[in-house]
Amino acid sequence: MSILARYKKPGGFRQLIRLIETSQPVKQDKLIEVVASEDPQWADLIRQKKINVEMVLSWSENHLATIFESMNSKHCAVVLKNIDPTYHKKFMNFFKPDKYRETRLVEQTQSCFE
Repeated sequence: MSILARYKKPGGFRQLIRLIETSQPVKQDKLIEVVASEDPQWADLIRQKKINVEMVLSWSENHLATIFESMNSKHCAVVLKNIDPTYHKKFMNFFKPDKYRETRLVEQTQSCFE
């Protein structure tokens, strides 16, 4: 059974995108590769639609500040640990001083990465 057979139903594309977005990068690449072997158009559409750092950074700074302020510090630290260092400073600008200190403390203890 092909991977796309189970997703070619109403809402299936959204489910496949969600699966890919929540997978580890190596698994994401493998899934997209499998999809591309079955249907190159779907693979191209997935690449266009899946959320990535550039897409998130294109959102309004007010929205991003609200999102990051409401996130758990552990989750913020995980995000910051796994993004390209060039984006790190921009993300840190979204935190209020207390949230910044708390996130940096979690990031430095690295207990959330074990």
